[in-house]
Amino acid sequence: MKKVIYTVLLVTGLSVSTFAADDYRYSKEVKASSIAKAQFNDLYTGATNVSWVVTDKFQKAFFNLDGVNMTAFYDLDGNHLATTQVGKTNQLSEVALARIAKTYKGYEISKVIQYNSESTVYFVDLKKGEKEVLVRVMPDNYVYFFKQLK
Repeated sequence: MKKVIYTVLLVTGLSVSTFAADDYRYSKEVKASSIAKAQFNDLYTGATNVSWVVTDKFQKAFFNLDGVNMTAFYDLDGNHLATTQVGKTNQLSEVALARIAKTYKGYEISKVIQYNSESTVYFVDLKKGEKEVLVRVMPDNYVYFFKQLK
């Protein structure tokens, strides 16, 4: 009798989760998890203009905090992963700037993105004519190629 009850519960649970998954997949408006929202509210008290986007890999909150536009990333389980915001060239060390100048001669810095997770990493968009690359500046000031954009 216990096996029958467990089997019925299992089948019912799978059916409910299947319907929930279908609703999630086909819904025009996918909502962020309550876990992600709770963590967000704890971490970013005072955030304004908050909007959420859920992709197949992340939950993202776009918001403004103290006049700075930011994005917070959460995994699908609602765990905080990182925060990004627009950075400034003067946030990069002289060592990092020298390494960028030496390795990417003739390129100009177009944009700096500050990525905060366990440490702060900068992504620097470099342009030279029609060419555009994205490099990563690590906390130890080493510069690594990240992605070819054009």
